Amino acid sequence: MISRYPQLTSLDDCDGELRRQRRLFTEVQEVAHIGVWEWEVAPGRVTWSPELYRIYDLSPAEYTPTFEGYLQKVHPRDRARVRATVERLFIDQKSFTHEVRILRPDGSIRWLRTWGHALLDERGQVARMIGVCQDVTEQKFAGEQLRQSERRYRLIVESADEGIWVGDEVGRTIFTNARLAEMLGYSPEEMKGRSVFTFIDRSHRSVAKAHLSRRRQGERTHFDLELRHKNGSRVWASVAANSMYGADGRYTGVQAIVDDVTAKRRSQVLLAAQRDMFDLLATTDSLTEALNILLRAIETLSKGVIGSVLLLDEPGQRLLTGAAPNLPEAFSRAIHGASIGPSAGSCGTAAYRGELVVVEDIQTDPLWAEYRGLAASHGLRACWSSPIFSKDFKVLGTFAMYFREVRRPSASDVQLVIDAAGAAALAIQHVRVRESLAKAVEVREAFLSAASHELRTPLTPLKLQAQVLARMVADGDPRALGRSHELETLVDGVCRQVSKLLKVSEDLLSVARIGGGELTLKRRPCDLAAIAREVSARYCEDAEKAHCPLQVHADASVIGEWDREQIERVVINLLTNAIKFGAGKPIEISVTSQECGACLQVKDAGIGIAEEDQGRLFKRFERVAPLMHFGGLGLGLYISREIVNAHGGTIQARTALGQGACFVVNLPAH
Repeated sequence: MISRYPQLTSLDDCDGELRRQRRLFTEVQEVAHIGVWEWEVAPGRVTWSPELYRIYDLSPAEYTPTFEGYLQKVHPRDRARVRATVERLFIDQKSFTHEVRILRPDGSIRWLRTWGHALLDERGQVARMIGVCQDVTEQKFAGEQLRQSERRYRLIVESADEGIWVGDEVGRTIFTNARLAEMLGYSPEEMKGRSVFTFIDRSHRSVAKAHLSRRRQGERTHFDLELRHKNGSRVWASVAANSMYGADGRYTGVQAIVDDVTAKRRSQVLLAAQRDMFDLLATTDSLTEALNILLRAIETLSKGVIGSVLLLDEPGQRLLTGAAPNLPEAFSRAIHGASIGPSAGSCGTAAYRGELVVVEDIQTDPLWAEYRGLAASHGLRACWSSPIFSKDFKVLGTFAMYFREVRRPSASDVQLVIDAAGAAALAIQHVRVRESLAKAVEVREAFLSAASHELRTPLTPLKLQAQVLARMVADGDPRALGRSHELETLVDGVCRQVSKLLKVSEDLLSVARIGGGELTLKRRPCDLAAIAREVSARYCEDAEKAHCPLQVHADASVIGEWDREQIERVVINLLTNAIKFGAGKPIEISVTSQECGACLQVKDAGIGIAEEDQGRLFKRFERVAPLMHFGGLGLGLYISREIVNAHGGTIQARTALGQGACFVVNLPAH
């Protein structure tokens, strides 16, 4: 039999072995930083081992340990807990373990892990306590550093602008940070445990599988991937993936950094669409085809979207079809000309409010009450619409995205709608500017033609009359003196033609002043009834030649503070207009006093004005009758409206084709 202990043959051998064991015990304490203590309760005697003195940075010569003295060396924040632990030991007589901080003489703090055990006397009372203390300061410091490092790492991961995904060897999600979860519309808890292919678009899953296989071989690559948001929308991502290995070198999974490049991708597609739109518009004015390019591009960016552009009509009351290449044609026809309003579907409401309108479910949203059945019959379930604004923030129309399922937009979806509306605005304004320029050229040519006609009309007879007068003077015919009536007629004709020329020049000058904001009024008391009678007398002969009997019905006196010269111009313009288009029928002028002003009416029974032309009546250079038949620069009514507006009044036309026209002017007295 072999003993674990050496055979001792003498007292010297026993003494030597005892010293060796004590030395070994002391060395073990020093190496492990463990101090031993004993507390004899009745006499209050406490004994420390040399290592425990070293832990406290004290010596036996300067300090005699006691329980109260020990408590004073415990950190104040731990002192009550230590006392409570010891007091509880006297009651339950069980061993204890705790960690406390102590204060050294130099003020430094050390962490001690203490084990204590109670020894009972023959009466079952605690007679002694024994225990050990280990200095674990370095371990505590290392542990705290590790925890701080973990907190810093988690803070970095959770606050990163990029998404972070960690998966196991078969692609199950182990961890995702909040950014990636937000990017895809999930919570981190929802994503945990799911296959990575759940979040990848079907069209890109084979590509993802190939990259995952390459990760198993340790290859590190960077690639683009199309992910799928929880709501079904596309999320374009740039992915950098690294393989993970265990301590044994075995492949354990993948960690990936995912950067959302959807906005960048959408910007590239929109820029390309805009380039193609303007390439088309450089050679054609087809706004519909240009908008179709934009809509088809948008439809590639968001799964299931059907794009539509509606244009606001000139009065700003109805929406007209602009482009909708994939929207059911019957639906487009049904909504063409729909009125805008506070509850007029997504588009009509967006145009009315001037803000984005999102309807996630057409069948339950009150905005679609009037069109709900129509949408359902064509399988349309959601619609988001944004107003299209001009550069001066006027609504031009709407850009809409329809879906065949209930759909809630993400932040990137909302931005896409707004960006697409902005791109549509560029195309619409481009076409309208070109149309405006073409119209301006057309108006210029028409004006030059009209001006030439208006100037040539009085100049031709004026030239002939002047030639006759010149010939009579040149011939020296003494009988010419006896032809005074003939001369009087010629001179009168010259004066009439000169008056016509003066009116043309005055109209042109008035337009220039109005356009330059230089129309100033010289108000003074004047009588509108007297003005009407004077103008009627002046143009009575012209009315007779046109076979238009002229009747004036006016109060005795209608006084107001007006610019007499400008008001006279209004009466002249309305009367000459009635004579020109009166078709040889009676003309009536009436002037009446009103409570706060005056009312002037000029009524003819002539050709009248078609309803579709009435919106152009008071516009500059607009004529609603052929130039060759009726002449005119298209300025009279425009000038009249501006003069009346400057006086704070109103002018309107009551007319229908073939039923004559009645122009009504209301002027405030002051």
